Amino acid sequence: MRTFGALAVVGAALLVAGCGGGSHPATTAAGPAPCSADALNGRFVVVPGSAGAGNIVYRLTLKNTSSSDCWMSGVLVPVAQLQGAGGTSLPTHVAAAESPTSTTPARIVVHPGHAVKAEARFSPDVPGVGEQHTGPCEAKAVKLQVEAPGGGNVAAVIDPPTPVCSKGALQLSLYTPVAGS
Repeated sequence: MRTFGALAVVGAALLVAGCGGGSHPATTAAGPAPCSADALNGRFVVVPGSAGAGNIVYRLTLKNTSSSDCWMSGVLVPVAQLQGAGGTSLPTHVAAAESPTSTTPARIVVHPGHAVKAEARFSPDVPGVGEQHTGPCEAKAVKLQVEAPGGGNVAAVIDPPTPVCSKGALQLSLYTPVAGS
């Protein structure tokens, strides 16, 4: 086990041994339960200075607001859905920005008050095939709904709200611990 600040990272063997596809107990011999939506608070914020060549990077941060440890997957690309004003679903196509390696942690244990992050690269203003070329390519997204491994969806407020061109195409990284969170 490696520790990054107050986040413990557990190897792939525990994910395989600890996940059986059924219900997840609060704590197992392998450690805490997967994080559920009610244990997380989300934000999806522009990374300052990241805009260029028609792309921008936003950082998704999910903070454990519960009083118990939980874990997030380090090897699965986050499942997400863009939402517009009033909660309308917008086109969303999430693709992996990277592939797991042999050193990628299968589980990232998130202690209370600590967080994980993933980064998304996308175009907010360059239309894709089939999109209009005058005005915004898509409606502005105001929230990113993110599926939690323990169930439910976390509504991460998008700051600032933005269109996501190419019918919502997001290149999303794997989760990593937020150092010192």
